[in-house]
Amino acid sequence: VVLAGEIPSADEEVSGAGGETKERRINLVHMNRLKECDFMTKAAFKDWFKDGRETMESYIRKDIQGANEFTKKTPEEINAEADTTFKAWRKGIQERASMVLHNW
Repeated sequence: VVLAGEIPSADEEVSGAGGETKERRINLVHMNRLKECDFMTKAAFKDWFKDGRETMESYIRKDIQGANEFTKKTPEEINAEADTTFKAWRKGIQERASMVLHNW
């Protein structure tokens, strides 16, 4: 694998594909200047997550109602659309929260 800006050495060109394997790692912590989260505990994160979920769902519901303001959909159809959107959103956000809590 040749990265952008990298100049392969003459040895690699001569030896072909059978040479040594090079491994490169990206230090995301260093590149993004990440620091340990010392202002929130695992339990506080769970509480914040639950409270934030209710707020986001209210925003999503308002957005869906606004988008369907001039359509001929019934309130039941709009609520069904909101429920479908909530299920998909909850699944994605739950996966991310599980990843964060697993690596806490």
